[in-house]
Amino acid sequence: MDLHPHQQAPCALCIGLTSGLAARMMQHRCGNRRKAWQRDWKIRLIKRANPDWDDLFERLA
Repeated sequence: MDLHPHQQAPCALCIGLTSGLAARMMQHRCGNRRKAWQRDWKIRLIKRANPDWDDLFERLA
């Protein structure tokens, strides 16, 4: 299984029951796209403000 560059481990496998499988699959797919977009957007912001990914804890604490 190929992992996203920022992913540490494969996604959890969830099981459940639904009477609207097709609708649930679309909700899941749309949710994953939104999460990926938000993650990419956050990474771009970090790279712009902190391109070396320095630990900012000491400066902010």
